[in-house]
This record gives sequence, structure tokens and C-alpha cells, in this order.
Amino acid sequence: MKALSSVVVSVLLYISCSAAHAIPIEGWPPEFSPPPDDEWVSYPSFPPQVPDDGIDLSPWPDYPVPAVPLETRLEGQALYDPNLDITWARNAAIGGAMTWDATHIWLSSLELGGITGWRMPYTTEVVYLADNEGISVDTPEPFLGISTSYYFAEDEIFGDLVHPLMSFDSGDLTLLQLPVDEAYVIPVYDGDVDVSVIEEPATLVLIVGGLLGLMLAKRTHR
Repeated sequence: MKALSSVVVSVLLYISCSAAHAIPIEGWPPEFSPPPDDEWVSYPSFPPQVPDDGIDLSPWPDYPVPAVPLETRLEGQALYDPNLDITWARNAAIGGAMTWDATHIWLSSLELGGITGWRMPYTTEVVYLADNEGISVDTPEPFLGISTSYYFAEDEIFGDLVHPLMSFDSGDLTLLQLPVDEAYVIPVYDGDVDVSVIEEPATLVLIVGGLLGLMLAKRTHR
């Protein structure tokens, strides 16, 4: 697997308390606990650095390199990613900047091209999008509306213990203990939406066909 080359990963832990002292974070490995008397702590690499070989992503899924081009879906409203087997919303500013909680609520009710079931992307997915597929503010295609502001993501290793932020402007990924006030999100759908669009009418045909069969059977027995 290719080591990350352009994405810089850091951990910023903001500790808010009257004594202005940092406190350990429950559930975090000891090496990521902030030292005393620091309000902000920045770690140069996360997960641990591999000497002369970039960042070790071995705990995370192993995605193919190089990237296969994204494919247009839902009449241009979405992009299927064959590398990750997910579908991205094409408009990267579709919901605007929202809080962490508001983003989750919005995603739970989002319907795009008749498709529901969208979610927040994972850390590895936004990192792959920037590092392997070259998506940035300067090279946004085929996405639309890539913002210079931060984007929310969820981490599949540490879960709610961190609140990842991806910058497609600087190419940096930051893991925060507490979420920022507002950020953007690029909605993700698991799998290929084209398959979902095809399956739904097919299911409807089967249901209607079954009902017609029952009606004919009842008439035959009369």
C-alpha cells in the first residue's frame, strides 16, 4: 500500500478547564494523551509514523492504488468511486456549513436523485479522495463547489473520541477532541447508487406481479 504523501495528519486536542491544564482523554492510548499544562497539543503524525515511509495506515482499510477515475451517477448529481465502492454527492457544498449534530440530522433525511441512506464519510475516505484521487480546491474536478473551509469526517478507529476535519485547501487532516462550530460535509452512500436505482423498480415489478398472480388465482378458483 502506498504511504500518504500529500496529506499531513495531526491531532489537536483542545482542553477547556478553569485551571488551563490539559487532562488525559478516556479511551485514548497513552502515547496520545496530552502532557500537563498544555491547552493545545499537536502530534506530527497519526497513526504512528513509519521511518522514511510516511504514515502507517495499517489499522485502516487497504484501498487500491492508483485510483480508478470516478464515474458520474444520478444524472450528474453523484460520483461513484470504484476504488472505495461508495458514491459521493458531486456538489461538495450541497448542505452548506453546519454543526456536527446538525450535519448528522441533515444526512439522515437527505434524498438525492430519489436515493436516501447517505452518511458522513470516514477518515480514510476523505484522505484517499485528497491523496490518491487528487481532489483539492485547485483541482476539484469532477466535484463541484469544493470549499476552502474544513470538511467533517468520522473516524473508523477511534469513533466519537475524535472529530476529524479535512482541508481540501491545504491537504491536511486534523483530529479534534471536540468538533468545530461548523464545517461542510460531502455525503457518502455505501455502494453504487446505480445498482440501487435499478433494484428498486425491479422490486416493485415483482410485488405488482405477485399481486396480479394472486388476483388471477382467486378468479380461477371461483
